Amino acid sequence: MLPNALGPRYEELRRLVISPRVWDLMFWTVPELTDEEVVEEALKYEPYVILGHPA
Repeated sequence: MLPNALGPRYEELRRLVISPRVWDLMFWTVPELTDEEVVEEALKYEPYVILGHPA
């Protein structure tokens, strides 16, 4: 199933959270997560920044 076929629910969640794993959380998590658990896990995502060395 393609993301576009999921309709507004997937698109809205993807727009509201910064987690790159929304698709995986929805379809590839074992055991399967409820809708509420998917949102909870997606909201836990915190990107990290790799700082370079000063010049």
